Amino acid sequence: MRDYCGWRARLGLIYMASSTVMEPEFYAMAPEGVATLVARLHLPKATVAGLTAMMEGEEVERCSESLANADLHVIAFGGTSATFLNGPAWDEQVKARMASRSKGRPVTATSSASVKALKTL
Repeated sequence: MRDYCGWRARLGLIYMASSTVMEPEFYAMAPEGVATLVARLHLPKATVAGLTAMMEGEEVERCSESLANADLHVIAFGGTSATFLNGPAWDEQVKARMASRSKGRPVTATSSASVKALKTL
């Protein structure tokens, strides 16, 4: 019997607890057989200081490790502002932090994915 919970793909999404946009969009756009599992980051306040505090803590690693315990195909960081906050090198650092706890699963972030898409145009 086929495992219907993500038989085509299982995506991990790291996203801010207070945000309400990206998660329902993932569910709405996913084709049949694609499951999205979400781990939420605590964002003290939606300000530069709040984003910085969230990103400098251990939340990214905690969420990556939590999602890696599921049998996922990829883990994505869904906070564009948080990964653009300190430039392109910051985005790469965030992905490296995710990869350090992802148990070998590929990782990505909306910032680097956006840049890649723009370069493709």
